[in-house]
Amino acid sequence: MVFSVGLAWRKKQAEELRKAYHLAIDGAREGFYMVRAIYDGRGSPIDFVLVDCNERGASLIGSTKEHLIDMRFSAKLLNRMRNEQALQRAIKDAQFELYYQPRVDTFSGELRSMEALVRWRHPERGMVPPVEFIPLAEETGLIVGLGELVARNVCRQLAAWRNAGLSVVPVSINVSPRQFSQGGLSTLFTSCLVEYGLDSSLVDDFGTG
Repeated sequence: MVFSVGLAWRKKQAEELRKAYHLAIDGAREGFYMVRAIYDGRGSPIDFVLVDCNERGASLIGSTKEHLIDMRFSAKLLNRMRNEQALQRAIKDAQFELYYQPRVDTFSGELRSMEALVRWRHPERGMVPPVEFIPLAEETGLIVGLGELVARNVCRQLAAWRNAGLSVVPVSINVSPRQFSQGGLSTLFTSCLVEYGLDSSLVDDFGTG
């Protein structure tokens, strides 16, 4: 059985949903996309909400195009939603910690610079490996908010070391390709440096590849 409706009707429904629809999930970002579903008569149609979007779901979010998806039941979409909500809350609640990896001169042993490494300390799961949250942050766009949090915390820490009379060396911050493409990096770093009274030579940004 194929459920198919006219394009004009779908556009009208999309506009109505855009005006009135709100997710009843605390901390969730609002958004939706419409699809035409193929239902083969097996199982319950309500299981259609469990779309397996593991491979294509991220590319559909925010899209205005029509997509045809073969529905299969899976908990992957719900799991992804929960992870995204948890990551969004983590950024809001500043659940991230920074660790500084030193770069030492091979011959003199003198500390030359450091690299800031971000780690997520989940209130229930404990330390979450970067391999679990960085790709998700990239796909959802949350990497931008996370990057801003890291930049400000690095500058705050450098200012604290300086004010304590400690020797301060440059710190490198990883910047994702999405942050580069979205722009605003120069404004962000300038704002952080001015806020904490730091010289631009103390903070460096470089891509993650």
